Amino acid sequence: VPRSLLRLGSQFSGIFFIYIDESGDLGMDCKECTHFVLSAVLIRDPVIDQAYQRIPKRIRQKRLKRSMKETDELKFSNSSETLRDMFLKSASALDIRIYSLIIDKRCTKESLQHNLPYLYNYLIKILLESVIRDTSKNSSLDIILDRSMCKSQRINFEGYLKMMFLELFESTSVKIVHESSMLNRGLQVTDYISGAFGHKYNHSSERYTDILRSRTIIERNDFFKKK
Repeated sequence: VPRSLLRLGSQFSGIFFIYIDESGDLGMDCKECTHFVLSAVLIRDPVIDQAYQRIPKRIRQKRLKRSMKETDELKFSNSSETLRDMFLKSASALDIRIYSLIIDKRCTKESLQHNLPYLYNYLIKILLESVIRDTSKNSSLDIILDRSMCKSQRINFEGYLKMMFLELFESTSVKIVHESSMLNRGLQVTDYISGAFGHKYNHSSERYTDILRSRTIIERNDFFKKK
């Protein structure tokens, strides 16, 4: 699987895994999807990371009907309530930390609506600043994102993160991985977590976020709102 990698620094005392996924999009066309969600899952132990990545396979093997086992990729949007519960309860049973930023698109400044890459980078910066506070100095970070950007977007995005880490986290070693969520099981689980917050804000239901409550460190929804 081709991967886009970026490394900064060489000394580290531990490894941390950060999965990032989103629910909805930043565009203003969809009136039914009024909120955009960007979520990160921090895992501070390689053993926990392996267990996190095994969740989709375990559910496929033991819990799914034959027709669902043959589905290319399990996602929050195409799953039943029962399947969503399985994923979220399995994730919440592990020692993970969840950080979510929620944007009410109706409150987004018009200037930002016409510069969505800038807005996305700004949100990533806010998100990662919060996550990295819960890691240690001289550590190694694996940041895993869905490979949804084109090549030029990835280059610009990684350049932005490189600048950010050099300024804020000079002693940290960082590896950025853009990978298909179809092939990365950790991203598949993160899709369900981000989807749970999307469901809460777009459908006014805390059914799924309640499952994640004990693992949620940040749930911030005050962007661009008048104070």
